Amino acid sequence: MSCNILDICTDDLCSSKENQPATENSESTLVKESLMPSPSLNGEKTKIEVEDIGNDDDKETVDEESHEDNGNKNENAWVTAEKKKRRRNVIIASVMALLVVILIIFLSTTLSGNGDKYENEPSANRGEPSVALDHGAAVDKAIRDVAIFGGKEFEDGDSYQSKALEWLKKDSFAGRRRLSSIGRWSKEQLVQRYALACLYYGTSMVPNLYTKKWVGNWIKKKNWLTSSSECDWYGVTSCTDGMVDTIGLAENGLTGSLPRELTLLTSLTHLDVYGNILFNYGAEGNEWLGDMTSLKYLSYGNNYFDYDGIPTQISKLTNLVEYDCSYTLYFGPLKNEAFEGLDDLQVLDISGNEYNSSVPDSLANLPSLERLYAMDTSLSGSLEFVTKMPVIEEMWVDYNKIDGSIPNEISKRVSLYSMSIGGNEVFDKIPTQMGKLSNLVQLWLYDNNLTGSIPLQFRSLTNLKFLYTSGNDLTGTVSDGICDLKEKKGSLEKLVVDCDGTVECDCCDDCDWLKKE
Repeated sequence: MSCNILDICTDDLCSSKENQPATENSESTLVKESLMPSPSLNGEKTKIEVEDIGNDDDKETVDEESHEDNGNKNENAWVTAEKKKRRRNVIIASVMALLVVILIIFLSTTLSGNGDKYENEPSANRGEPSVALDHGAAVDKAIRDVAIFGGKEFEDGDSYQSKALEWLKKDSFAGRRRLSSIGRWSKEQLVQRYALACLYYGTSMVPNLYTKKWVGNWIKKKNWLTSSSECDWYGVTSCTDGMVDTIGLAENGLTGSLPRELTLLTSLTHLDVYGNILFNYGAEGNEWLGDMTSLKYLSYGNNYFDYDGIPTQISKLTNLVEYDCSYTLYFGPLKNEAFEGLDDLQVLDISGNEYNSSVPDSLANLPSLERLYAMDTSLSGSLEFVTKMPVIEEMWVDYNKIDGSIPNEISKRVSLYSMSIGGNEVFDKIPTQMGKLSNLVQLWLYDNNLTGSIPLQFRSLTNLKFLYTSGNDLTGTVSDGICDLKEKKGSLEKLVVDCDGTVECDCCDDCDWLKKE
């Protein structure tokens, strides 16, 4: 039993208060505690009388039984308070744990894409049923739905399509996209990633008829088939809202064949694979090019695309502005159907192939065509097609089989600033009407069968910088007016008229230009 706070206890348990000196602090404490009421069993207050505290002769009256009851009551109150405190701590901890769980679920849902705009929309508005699929199954279904060959391409585990699909299933970047209840936007990007993977697997270290037995990888391939966004892959030079619109992989060591899966890139407007070792053969390798209807720029020149003429399916590319199929393996006549409807086409390069035909009217009448390059293509016929070209500015048709005379009506093509017809079989005199081509800057008439003299009217060509007429049967004298363009006005930089000495000229350049050029 503990001693009473006033040190008034029985002789057996406590020492007398007389043996304990009272201090000022102890007096103060006793006074404060004495004012606190203590509950009794019968609900009455027990009084503690304190008389003359600090006086050693004063005595206290205490009810010992009531004191013991107070001790029990205080102990019970302390236990009750501790229980309440513990209960309160448990409740607080539970609430905090619940908040943490809710926060984790929220962040997980947001990062996985489940909180996007399709979350509260009915599945009919999403383009796909609301089905919970694991990552691999969702990818497989999305790709098989758009497979170019109906899924048969995946039967061969070594096909470039199978490799692309397997990579996509493991691709961490694609895995972070919402593959359950795939929305249209995310599915398009998934298909886009697959198409680009097909491009890589189909043209990297893949031998063909024109490669050596061992072929290397792409020259540059930074970030390809990594977890980074496809917009950060080398050669993907432009994206709009995450969708690829420009691919530039010219002269990058691509082999194999250009894959048809590129038609899955519905936002692609620019494709440039010029100067690689790609081999696309026949209808299967060429006709699908017309399915990339969003293209504005297409260049696959200086590769091996083997087909009978330019595929007529190219006419489906009605948005095309520039088209380059030069120095491929196209052979056979140019067909009208290949150019019909290409009203936006401004630049056309069909050089280096074997057409053995004249220029079709559908090509000559293209309303927007400004530049035509058809050198070394075995073109035949006359130059009449030039008079039909409404806005032509630059036309190079060197080293063909073009014959006949230069038509007088060519003077109506005042938009011409560069014309090259060297290395053909053009004959007759140079029309004096060409002096009306006031915007002409470059004129190459070399290596033909032209006769007569340089027209005096050429002195009106004040913008002319280059004039080459050597290799013809010209005679006479170059007028002073033409020489003035070179010597006085300074606009004419190169004047090479005759290398055989049959034309008199005091201001012409030597024929060593062939070596310098």
